[in-house]
Amino acid sequence: MALLSRPTIGLDIGSRLVKAVQLKKKGKQIELEKFAVQEIYPSGEKPRDAASQRRAVLEAVQQALTKAKISVSQAVSAVAGEAIIVRYIQLPPMPEEEVKNALRFEAEEYIPFRVEDVNIDSAVIGYSGEGQTRRMDVLLVCARKDHINEHVNLIRDAGLTPVTVDVDSFAFLNCYEINYDPDPQEVVALVNIGGDITTISVYSAGYPK
Repeated sequence: MALLSRPTIGLDIGSRLVKAVQLKKKGKQIELEKFAVQEIYPSGEKPRDAASQRRAVLEAVQQALTKAKISVSQAVSAVAGEAIIVRYIQLPPMPEEEVKNALRFEAEEYIPFRVEDVNIDSAVIGYSGEGQTRRMDVLLVCARKDHINEHVNLIRDAGLTPVTVDVDSFAFLNCYEINYDPDPQEVVALVNIGGDITTISVYSAGYPK
């Protein structure tokens, strides 16, 4: 949240719409200063070639920024789709600092991509079982490097500085946490219905499940 000590853009690049917001932290609250939505394909027809699709997305981002009269450049965004893999796995108990190294040797067992082609991150979200059956519950997240690079380059081409790129379902969970301060024992399903992709995230005890 230190990022929001000065105005920051939240940028949601969907399959049909671009949404841009300008946020600012004020005390313990986050204020919405500016907001705009822009269609990517106003004619309703999506071009077949990738270059034309990229131009349309870039133009929509720039139009949304202009429409909202956003002038700051720090941008927070998120990615989704088949290039993003989230897995919930179990490992033998080990120091948390060793988990990331262990997963780099085992990740190919859990993801459909080559390890060298993805960015990998993980978080320990709890423990299951007791004694010899005790296991560490780990959240594994992989994103194809070419997908992330394309996303970051698009944001830069729009004249913005990408400071955070999250996974869309995690960004949704963070938004829910900040706005609703849920009870740790509460189990909630968050449904994000997009133009082409719908995600369902189950939130429990402070973690996605």
